[in-house]
Amino acid sequence: LQFALFREALYLLEKGIASKEDIDAAVVYSFGRRLCITGPLASADMGGLDIYANISDYLFGSLSNATKSSPSLKRLVKNKHFGSKTGTGFYKWTRSFIQEMSTKRENELITFLKEEP
Repeated sequence: LQFALFREALYLLEKGIASKEDIDAAVVYSFGRRLCITGPLASADMGGLDIYANISDYLFGSLSNATKSSPSLKRLVKNKHFGSKTGTGFYKWTRSFIQEMSTKRENELITFLKEEP
């Protein structure tokens, strides 16, 4: 599901239907513990766009008519913009932003775990 969501987020971004911030906000404010702080594009940045591109190239063909990762993702990877590990991806990643996002995500997940019976 995560890569189906990622594929669709890239499609919306590529077609100019929504901004990266709007796409991520739609996911953050609607569902998913794993994506409650970061949407699919910020999560991909945190995981590494080079890794996401490789996985996309072999997985997307099983999910839809798309057979490879999107042109925007390929462009970022070609330019060595891998996300948080290089400081640039879909977003700009400073040390403080990486720490802020990691802390927010970890705290939210801990909150969810504490609330479970």
